[in-house]
Amino acid sequence: MLVNSARASDLFEQIYKITADDVCIAMTFPRYSKQTVGALRYIRETGAKIISITDSKMSPIAPLADHLLIAQSSMVSFVDSLVAPLSLINALIAACARSRSEMVADHLKTLEKVWEEYHVYQTSHDDEEEEAAR
Repeated sequence: MLVNSARASDLFEQIYKITADDVCIAMTFPRYSKQTVGALRYIRETGAKIISITDSKMSPIAPLADHLLIAQSSMVSFVDSLVAPLSLINALIAACARSRSEMVADHLKTLEKVWEEYHVYQTSHDDEEEEAAR
């Protein structure tokens, strides 16, 4: 389940079925989201495992985590840099995909067929066809 919500009520409507068999990956960075902290407190009560990605051991989600992953998020200008957290997430995705490589390959083959059939992505061949039609 992917949860991405701007309203607290939506967030809890999406996570209320989480059980001890589930794993939650949560992340928050300064200024820490109260919704994320509250949701993790709820998830902790269900017995689900929590993997937290945040900027320090002092983060309010750190004590709620079964596994804490620290990724610096430095503010070098008026915009936070999320390079380190995104690199960490990329590494997690790659590790999960590698651990289930056969299943992932099957899913990607199926998706490629669907994408091609429904013209989801632009290709250079599409450009040639459009020019020929003119």
